[in-house]
Amino acid sequence: MSAPKITIEEHDNSSDAITTYHLDLDSQECNPIGEYSASCNVCRDLVRKFFKNRYNPVLRRGTTLPQIIEAAQTGCSNCAVLHLAIVALASSSQYKDLRERPLLFFEPETTAGHASNLRDGDNGPSLFSDDRWCDVTLMLREDDTCCFEVRVRGCLIKGDIYTTSYPSIWPIVRASQHIQPLPSHSTVAASIELWIKNCTSHVHCRSYIDDSKLPTRVLDISPDKKICLVETSNANGKYVTLSHCWGPRANMIRTLTANYQSHQESIEWTWLPLTFRDAITIARSLGIRYIWIDSLCIIQDNAMDWEVESSKMAQVYAGSYLNIAATSSISSAGGLFGERYQWEASIDNVSYGSDKDDIPLRPAGSGTVAIRIKHKQQYSDVFVRNVLERSRGEISGWHGAQVSSQSTLVSPLLTRAWVFQERLLAPRTVHFHAEEMVFECNSGLSCECSMHETGGSELSGVKAEFSKMLGTISSKTKKKKLGEAMDKWMALVSSYSNLHLSFENDRLPALSGLARLVHDKYGYTYLAGLWSNDLHRQLLWTIRSWRTNVRAPAGTAPTWSWASLQPPDDSSHKLDCLVYFDSQDLTPIKSLKVGIHAECTPSGSNPFGTVQEGKLYLTGLVWDYSYEIKMKVKWDKSEEIAYFINGREFSPDIKEVVLGERPVKCVHFGTSFDKEYYLAVETVNQVLETEPVYKRVGVLDIEQKQGPRGVSTAGGNWTKLTII
Repeated sequence: MSAPKITIEEHDNSSDAITTYHLDLDSQECNPIGEYSASCNVCRDLVRKFFKNRYNPVLRRGTTLPQIIEAAQTGCSNCAVLHLAIVALASSSQYKDLRERPLLFFEPETTAGHASNLRDGDNGPSLFSDDRWCDVTLMLREDDTCCFEVRVRGCLIKGDIYTTSYPSIWPIVRASQHIQPLPSHSTVAASIELWIKNCTSHVHCRSYIDDSKLPTRVLDISPDKKICLVETSNANGKYVTLSHCWGPRANMIRTLTANYQSHQESIEWTWLPLTFRDAITIARSLGIRYIWIDSLCIIQDNAMDWEVESSKMAQVYAGSYLNIAATSSISSAGGLFGERYQWEASIDNVSYGSDKDDIPLRPAGSGTVAIRIKHKQQYSDVFVRNVLERSRGEISGWHGAQVSSQSTLVSPLLTRAWVFQERLLAPRTVHFHAEEMVFECNSGLSCECSMHETGGSELSGVKAEFSKMLGTISSKTKKKKLGEAMDKWMALVSSYSNLHLSFENDRLPALSGLARLVHDKYGYTYLAGLWSNDLHRQLLWTIRSWRTNVRAPAGTAPTWSWASLQPPDDSSHKLDCLVYFDSQDLTPIKSLKVGIHAECTPSGSNPFGTVQEGKLYLTGLVWDYSYEIKMKVKWDKSEEIAYFINGREFSPDIKEVVLGERPVKCVHFGTSFDKEYYLAVETVNQVLETEPVYKRVGVLDIEQKQGPRGVSTAGGNWTKLTII
């Protein structure tokens, strides 16, 4: 076999042009796409490992670009496609590194003391380093879609290879749709209508009623008259909601006491920011008369109205026909149809060998490259683009870690705490993400590229998991369901805790709609972010934090609630930590079982909002220990502040900087795997209380190298504590 012939189809520089490489398999003796040459160990091994190790995400590592090129030169059309895919996405300097320095190893003498990191290379043992490694990896995701990774000296290039034909001519490549650089309103509306039609057939989505009770106020957006704010008087109807980042309030149109009457008469189209206008256009295209937008449907300078209406968030979003999410817009002025998120790259000059075989470059600005394959006088196309995974990962991700610092630039809406419950409460949401549109319902996700469809019988993603949490309970499964529901609540809090708020005292109100639904479903008492039936586990929350947090002001939450922590003033209203529950498998020791009771007094009329006062009553085995804050010498001989209880280092809720030592009390809660858990508290200075009152310091977990075992009562006393 010999190398397939490659030519390029020229295009102008328009942004929607697709550069096309022509791969002629009839020009030479080449194996057809999807049929693997016995002489090509590269692609043959890749496919064998794909199907042998189906659930291993990284299926081959260490394949080099020269190996792929050599295989293409010997007539492997699959390797020729993979080579062109790399050409499409890598920069000239990256391609040069891949071609000329494919495997970079440290010298053997530099590996002393790093035996665990050794791997065999061409020149003997070497130290593996991602920063110095240049290779290609094919990956199979959990949804069976294929992508490739190219690692070049610390940089990572990820690409999708896909077809638009059914079935795909390449077994490991799935069919997908192109992403339009700037879709029209009519195209968007058609996609949404199809998604909604499919959604209504899902088992977990069928219960939605089209005409539900309208919110207190909505915007009437009938196309034959001016837009106006109307009071609904509890009438029924179909409406959509809008989730959006407000942006600077000085430039934001809002309903206030002064303009309330005029907004009921009319709101001029030109007064509305672009995001509002786009959302109204989409709603009209769907034939929907009403839209609910928080800044216009709640009187923003009326504290009572805001408190009453914000407590109805569960009903407002749960009753909407569709929630429109301006996911990629940083403010209301950004609109729904922003520039698509693309990694741009170009290749100056690549070839298989001689100058006449040089592979031409794709034009700058093109987002997709086509590879047109000719075989037996028939043509088929394979396409290459930057991998589409950020949108799906950020939207479906259960844990807040999915929302990264880059999310603030690419999908700022997903970093907002209020939006978290809006998504979970709405029966369906269409996200206008910077990569593509994503449709999210109680049964899973659908996307513009159609490659990552998860809707239907198999639930997937944070919204689908919350839907499971509120699923049907029978008498036989009630106990199991309750345990699973509390596990999901703790995971939900972990996701939520890392999100941004404009006003930190909204930490509990922004979750109150979800809490109300869980309360209505299970009937348990809600206690400042925790549940009365699961306090023995949920009280043991801890944080992963990289800066000093502070206690929220009085009237927010008691110290035993995770909502009592807030960031310092200089942290852009982000908690900057991830609340997590390492004690989900906690087993209380029966002989030392802790007695727990708690009560909370709401600050206002919302029983699931901020807490004016909360008291926790504990009865258990308590040890008197010393809490010490002192300097510790690190491995590099520098010093840092460290925190110790009874000589054991631990991470407190508040990382104080004043050195010293003071008494604490530690209540034993139980064991989980190889750890024992204690809640550490200290006395609050109170004059009027006859009995001492305590506040939380943190959770002390002690590893037991021999595995779980009982706790000696030596030194401990049965004590009743009141914690605020």
